[in-house]
Amino acid sequence: MKIFEQHPVLERTAKVFFVFAGAIVLAFLIKFSMKLLVPVLPDIITFEAAKTVFQAAGRAAGWRGEPPAPVRVSSLDRPTSLEGRWSIRLDDNSAYASAGYDDSSWETLRFPTIFMQYYYWKTGEARKKISGVIWIRKSIVIDNSIPKGDIGLILGRIGNADETFFNGVKIGGMGSFPPHEFSMWNHPRHYIIPKALIRHGVKNVIAVRIWYHTWGEMLGTLAIAGLDDWQISKSLSNFLLVIVDYIIIAMGVPIFLIFIIFFIRRRSSKEYIFYCFQLLAGLVLIMELCTYWNFYGDNLTRVKVLIVSWAAINVTHPMFLHRIYDFKRPRLELFFWLVVTTIVILAIFFTDEEQARPLGALGIIFLTSQGLYNFSCHCVALYKRSPYSKLFAFFGSIVVIGAIHDGMFYFLKLIGLNVNAGLLFKYMIFPYSAFVLYMGTTLVFVSRVVGMMDEIVDLNVNLEHKVKDRTSELHTAMEEMESMNDQLVKTRDALWGEMMLAKKIQTVLLPLKPLIGGYEITATTLPADNVGGDFYDVINSDGRDWLVIGDVAGHGVPAGIIMMMVQTSIHTALNQNPSLPPAKLLSVINRTITGNIRHLHEDTYVTITVFAVRADGRLHFAGLHQDIMVYRAKKRAVEVIETDGFLIGVRDDIDDMIGSGELALEAGDCLLVYTDGITESWRKGSVRDKRTTDDMYGAQRLVALFESLGERPTDEIREGILDSLDDFECNDDVTMVILKRLP
Repeated sequence: MKIFEQHPVLERTAKVFFVFAGAIVLAFLIKFSMKLLVPVLPDIITFEAAKTVFQAAGRAAGWRGEPPAPVRVSSLDRPTSLEGRWSIRLDDNSAYASAGYDDSSWETLRFPTIFMQYYYWKTGEARKKISGVIWIRKSIVIDNSIPKGDIGLILGRIGNADETFFNGVKIGGMGSFPPHEFSMWNHPRHYIIPKALIRHGVKNVIAVRIWYHTWGEMLGTLAIAGLDDWQISKSLSNFLLVIVDYIIIAMGVPIFLIFIIFFIRRRSSKEYIFYCFQLLAGLVLIMELCTYWNFYGDNLTRVKVLIVSWAAINVTHPMFLHRIYDFKRPRLELFFWLVVTTIVILAIFFTDEEQARPLGALGIIFLTSQGLYNFSCHCVALYKRSPYSKLFAFFGSIVVIGAIHDGMFYFLKLIGLNVNAGLLFKYMIFPYSAFVLYMGTTLVFVSRVVGMMDEIVDLNVNLEHKVKDRTSELHTAMEEMESMNDQLVKTRDALWGEMMLAKKIQTVLLPLKPLIGGYEITATTLPADNVGGDFYDVINSDGRDWLVIGDVAGHGVPAGIIMMMVQTSIHTALNQNPSLPPAKLLSVINRTITGNIRHLHEDTYVTITVFAVRADGRLHFAGLHQDIMVYRAKKRAVEVIETDGFLIGVRDDIDDMIGSGELALEAGDCLLVYTDGITESWRKGSVRDKRTTDDMYGAQRLVALFESLGERPTDEIREGILDSLDDFECNDDVTMVILKRLP
């Protein structure tokens, strides 16, 4: 729309309003739809058929059956696997930690796995709040041939927190249980079994108390190992799953600072700021994997932050790609902003314990599918040979594949599905994808810097050649300029002489010592240029006294010439008819001045007020100029009288447009008339585009000053006003006339 093209700020405001309004509407629609759809899904509480399906799945998975046989540990030369069936119980009782507790009635489940399907089968609740405690137990027999000593226990990664017991004694745990819940689901569990707890040749029991929330799992390597193998496993797992994450964060912080500084210096390069946005969101996601500190307070808030960060990175990444590949897709970007805003609103305001999983899964489905669009951006960039596509497309594609993998990783957690696909969907690879992204963006950044350096070298080489050429040209030009300078000096002297002559004529025309009987009078004018457009006059003609003040628009020689014409016209008219009323006087001189201005081809005009001063204190006046200020001695206050009329020099006939007025001065009263060079001056040091009304001298400041000086002689009043202008810059002529009636 044309109005948006003319007002880009209005366009941006409209887009922001559209995004927020649309996101709020979509969020309400999705929330309402979830309330309608979830009850009619196969709810294993309501529908027996659905319950039968999970029961069948339970039988196939061996959730019920004979208790698992104890695992025999016959050697510590290599780790003994604990993978297989574990006894499992979906409630919480401290007695379950005891080695003598009879768990023969418990169901069994194969570990490592995501155990949420067991939860659904056991509770019949697929859409309720999913949070609680589950116990798992495993019996082992350690041969008598194994030397007595500490043994290592490896339990992979447990979601979300655990307490691990050996023969009824707690040997370790990570995370914390409600009410001070804290998930450490991505941290590998490595615990030491003290030799004092180990009973050789008989059954020993490993019991693990697990807190689950939104998802529950025990994945990774499960084993009993000698301390050497245990230490290797612990160091390697911690490095790959935790330490690498902190290394990636440490790399990301300086990269973020570098790119944000580049954006501040080059605001037009928006790719830098979008890269920083996705970097911030990515660092939040990585911190989710490795944090030892509870920043969130509760796990629901943590899930919300995870959803918002995932949405942010999936929207800012295509924005970054659009700019680095020079794609122009504003409508698609508007759609992306709508999506991420909707997800943020849903996560913050509409996601509760019951809705966290379905809304999270819905968001991940969309955001993960968006990875296909990001992959298409790289393909299109390569096809079109867009800038930096050969450098970045490979790395960017790997990042997209990693993002899709991790999206599926979280999706499987939320729906409780365990997929046996080797290492796929078992570990988050986002930190490694981030490292690949660092490599790609670093190559692009280095390529840009090298390109700029090459351009600078080329410019320097070309500059050297140009300097030589220009030096030769300058020698020739200097010779010509010396000749021209001689001519300019002569011309300047001639023009200066004309200027000084014009100024001298102007000065001569102004009254040196104006006098009006019965009054004290002081007048002054300070032209902005050598020749000004302001003027005043005091005329004594045939026993009548006249006071005139005016201002020709502009200044310099043309304004000075027109000012001389006005003064001459007034003197001529009054000499011919001293009894002219002020309004008639202006009408007479207007015809002359209007014609002369046309002949001069000047686009200007004159503001003027004339006063017929009477000995009894009455002043008749006419003409449009600045307001008249009158200091009333009895009241010690200033009265401001507006002038009325029309501009001189614009129209031939202004008889019907000239207003007239009358005022009276009593003994001690003082009249001040002035030009706008005083009131429109600006405070020194003020910046043009940042000035405020307080920076202008203004009429109110002049009124206040005149009120404080009104009782003084007119010379002191003039000096006080001129002194007040010391802190102001006058860009126009300054003229004032002060008239005080004597007692």
